[in-house]
Amino acid sequence: MSNPDGQHIPLWAAIFLGIVGSSVLLILPVFIGTILQLDGIETDHAGWIGSADLVGYAVGSLTAFQLIKRFSWKKLAITGLTMMLAGNLATIIAGESFAMILLFRVALAGTGAGLVIAVPYTALATYREPERATGTYWTFNVVGGSIALLLFPLIAEFAGPPGLFGALALLAAAGIGVSLPTISD
Repeated sequence: MSNPDGQHIPLWAAIFLGIVGSSVLLILPVFIGTILQLDGIETDHAGWIGSADLVGYAVGSLTAFQLIKRFSWKKLAITGLTMMLAGNLATIIAGESFAMILLFRVALAGTGAGLVIAVPYTALATYREPERATGTYWTFNVVGGSIALLLFPLIAEFAGPPGLFGALALLAAAGIGVSLPTISD
């Protein structure tokens, strides 16, 4: 289960990082609905903010597939997770400023998620049975997304936008906790 560079990540950790990295994609309807709770954020602004995460995700993913050749999986995952953590916390601090939320979602949260998601995808190709690993990955990614779609609306209803962004920040922090001990350099 190692790659030619000797890096390794257990499948369960790759699955977890995949869920964390794609968390906003998995809950996008809840995300947009929660953004609309902010005063001064109109429907089109909420759409732009959701799109900002996706633009950052694309930028991070495209960048990651170049960086993954030069940096360890652990460094790439932790960098992306730290960006996600900072982006979600910064979004809380931004309050109702459309421009600041947009900036933090693209530059930090979305781009960080794109960096993170490259790690499990790269790892899947290195397993002894990559097809089986990929099937397992996607099965649990769908399960994780389903659980998120059950939990995140409750969080958003109870704690509003700060609660949702706080939960996303906690998820990124949990990803750091998983990455440090499980991904070899």
